[in-house]
Amino acid sequence: MINRPSAFPHFILKCEPFCCFAIGSSRGSQHNLSEDGEANLLILNGGSPRRIKRKTIIFLAFLILFSLFLGTFLYNPPSSCSVNSVAFAPDGRLALTGGAGGSVTLWDVETGKPLCKFPGHEGIVWSVAFSPEGSLAISGGEDKTFRVWDVSTCEELLPPASFPASVNSVAISADGKTRVCGRSDGKISVFFEGEFHPREVKMHESAIKCVALNPQSSLLASGSKDGTIGLLKLDDLSSLQYLNAHGGSVKSVAFTPDGRFLLSGHEDGVLRLWNLEDEEVVWAVKGHAGRIKTCAVSHSGIWALSGGGDGFIVLWDIAARRKVAEIKASDSIVWSVAFSPDDSEALSGDEKGKIKLWSLPSGDLVREFYREGKVN
Repeated sequence: MINRPSAFPHFILKCEPFCCFAIGSSRGSQHNLSEDGEANLLILNGGSPRRIKRKTIIFLAFLILFSLFLGTFLYNPPSSCSVNSVAFAPDGRLALTGGAGGSVTLWDVETGKPLCKFPGHEGIVWSVAFSPEGSLAISGGEDKTFRVWDVSTCEELLPPASFPASVNSVAISADGKTRVCGRSDGKISVFFEGEFHPREVKMHESAIKCVALNPQSSLLASGSKDGTIGLLKLDDLSSLQYLNAHGGSVKSVAFTPDGRFLLSGHEDGVLRLWNLEDEEVVWAVKGHAGRIKTCAVSHSGIWALSGGGDGFIVLWDIAARRKVAEIKASDSIVWSVAFSPDDSEALSGDEKGKIKLWSLPSGDLVREFYREGKVN
């Protein structure tokens, strides 16, 4: 070995069982180089020095960067300010959002300003919804709780229901008498009117990502990470059936107003429309470059919306089976979309915490909602 002075900073690392950390810099001191001039990195491993050649260091750095890239590509966790669920009140004047940091917020749609925040959740709130008459709101999150709120007072109406797994999706029936939540342990919990304790049904072997209730019947649909859609009649909890589109994880499901069809958004970026009578796909279209994260059907049943990891919202004509508009809604993931009651506008929430109101069918931005006194 040849000792040569170096003008570049070198760090001595100390390695413990699961990590290495710098314990000092040796700028301006003598450094060990091999006879061919290749630098070595000195590592103290439990007090015993070890030298790693530059080629090894470069290879290890490449592995670390590749692992980080692969992790980001395969899994897109919400950021610390993400808006993961949006909903319109039945009168269209209020909106509800849920997201990171336990956030459940009630908004004035006309001004885009927050009216109140519902305290209680911890961590990510995955799903929110209004009751049919708009007086109640429900929410579920990664803190494993399902909560019911009084919209007029912004206070919790009932004690929270706690479960052994994250509550990933919530829904309420058209008559307001039944509330449902889908959980990460593959189970649904059904709260029937007049019953204090929920009924539980094991729907999937993997996590449930979404639930929806048919507006014309007792049928429930659940989408799972295992790639299946579960169909269950709530008046017969033993009637479980499955649809399998082989499209990867089912991220979102929505019924048409007449209850005859089910729309589903999948990990493979394909939007599928199912005829529930024969349980067959009648339309499948590649809607997004990345994963579909959310889909919704208009109240008229004419249109559908989808949003995805590519940052786009797409407006579809269901009857004509065609794309109507494509909106670049975000430079990150669009987690949730919702139609206004008259279908003239749409609301979106994204990974960076932006909440936007869009005019339909033009796709023009109406406004961005305010957060903490600032425009998103």
